Amino acid sequence: MKTDQPRIEWIDTAKGICILLVIIFHVSPELLNAVEGLQEMLSSVRMPLYYSIAGVFISVRSVPLFIEKKVNRLLVPYCFFVLIGAVIMFVLCHVEGTPFAYVSPLFFAFTENSHQTYPFVAVWFLLSLFHTYLFFLLIRLLSRGKEKVACLLALSLSTLGYYLGTQVIRLPFFIDSSMTGFLFFYAGHQLRHRPLFLHSSEGRRPLFFKALTALLITWFFSSGGKMFYMNEYSCSWVNLFVIGMIGVYGILCLSKLLGKVPILTKIGRYSIIYLGTHQYFQVILTHLLPDTPFADSLLFHAIIFLVVVACCRLSSLLLLRYVPFLVAQEDFIALRPLHREKA
Repeated sequence: MKTDQPRIEWIDTAKGICILLVIIFHVSPELLNAVEGLQEMLSSVRMPLYYSIAGVFISVRSVPLFIEKKVNRLLVPYCFFVLIGAVIMFVLCHVEGTPFAYVSPLFFAFTENSHQTYPFVAVWFLLSLFHTYLFFLLIRLLSRGKEKVACLLALSLSTLGYYLGTQVIRLPFFIDSSMTGFLFFYAGHQLRHRPLFLHSSEGRRPLFFKALTALLITWFFSSGGKMFYMNEYSCSWVNLFVIGMIGVYGILCLSKLLGKVPILTKIGRYSIIYLGTHQYFQVILTHLLPDTPFADSLLFHAIIFLVVVACCRLSSLLLLRYVPFLVAQEDFIALRPLHREKA
C-alpha cells in the first residue's frame, strides 16, 4: 500500500523483532523457557511493542479516509486469514478422516473461542487493533485537541481495561484487550511528536546503554501473567504498564542501534503476513511430523521455528504477487474519487 510517509527502516526492524517474538512464542515456546525469566520478560514486551509501533505513524486528516484505510489494513486481512484457516482445517480433517469441528469464521469473531474450534489465534490482534484506532478517534473527539485531557482519557481507558482483566470480565470482539493496550498505543503516538528520537542519529554507545539498561530492568522486574489475547492479568498495574513501557523503549533503542538488517527489516515490513500465516504452518507441521525421540530437544524446536519463518517468507512472496489487496498492501475497498478530493 502506498503512503506519503517515508519508511523509517529501524521501525521496520522493531516490527521484525516483534513478529519473531510472536512466532517463537506460538511455535517454539520451549526455546524461551530454556532461559530463566526470559518468557516473563518477553510477555511484558511482546504485545505492548505491537500496540506502541501501531501508534507511531497514526495521522487523521479525514475520518472517512482514515476508517477506510484501517478497514483495508486490518479487517480485510483479518477476514482473509480466518477464511484461509477454515479451509486448512477442513482439508486436514478430510485427509485424517476426522470430523470437521470448526463452526465458521464468524464463530471465532463473535465468541473468541479459539482453543477448541480455531487454532489460528494470532489474528485476534488485527481486530483488536482496529478497535484501538476507533478508541483513538473517540478520544481525539472528546479531548478537542487538549493533550492533557487526551492523556488522562488514555490512562483511564487502559486502567479500566486492566481492571476488567483482573476481574475476568470479558467484552466481545477483543474490545477489552484494545482498552488495555491503548495506553501503549498512545505512548507510541507520542513518539510522532518526538522527531529527535525517530529521526536523529544517536551514538551507538548511548543507544546500547539505553537498550541494555531498559531490557535488564524489564528482565528483573517482570512478574505475573499477562495474556493480552484473553485480557487476563495476574500482575500489578505498575508491572503491566510501567515495566512494559520500559521494555518497549529498550526494544526500540535496540532496533535503532541495529538500523537496517536486510532480512529482519523485510520481515517487519510485511509483518502482517507473518502474523496471519505462521500458525498455518505450525498446525500443518504438527499434523505431518511423527513423534520422534528428538521432539523435546531445543534443536528440534529451533528447526521448527526456522522452517515456519521460511514458509512465511515464501507465502509472503505469493500473497504480495497475487492478492496484495487482501494482505494490507493495496486497497480492497476504496471511497469514491469525489470523496477523496474533498479529503
